[in-house]
Amino acid sequence: MISGARLHKVISQNQVKPVIKFRRKADLISKKTADIS
Repeated sequence: MISGARLHKVISQNQVKPVIKFRRKADLISKKTADIS
């Protein structure tokens, strides 16, 4: 049970990191488009 919970934590953390990166990219893109417009 403990190892399973740890594994779930690791998986959730690995899923969160790409989302943060994607949001940062989206923010940069939105800033660029805002500058263009």
